Amino acid sequence: MINQAELVSMRSQTEFGNEQGITKTALENFFNILQQEKIAPEDYDHTLRQIAERYHNLLNVATSLNNLSGLYRVQGLYSKAELLLQRALKILEKVVGKKSPSHQTCTRKLQYFIS
Repeated sequence: MINQAELVSMRSQTEFGNEQGITKTALENFFNILQQEKIAPEDYDHTLRQIAERYHNLLNVATSLNNLSGLYRVQGLYSKAELLLQRALKILEKVVGKKSPSHQTCTRKLQYFIS
């Protein structure tokens, strides 16, 4: 049974996720990090905001790598394009997971080079 504090915490998590534009899965991963690192509850907000910023930065890096790989592909620089897609795929796998649309799209693009 969920007690009052846990219910408030769940609402706060949802609000935080909505505020930061973070998926439920990513938010669950964030809280797993907090528990693994044994962060004190009073430091959750500050630490979650730092994690969210890193999350968004990593997504931006993956997007940039993906976009640059497209440019390399158009220029005929296929090996460079493939390497960038591999890097983007690794980042996306860690950040959003294999089931995310972003990861699946990147995987399809990479398969183009492999086939």
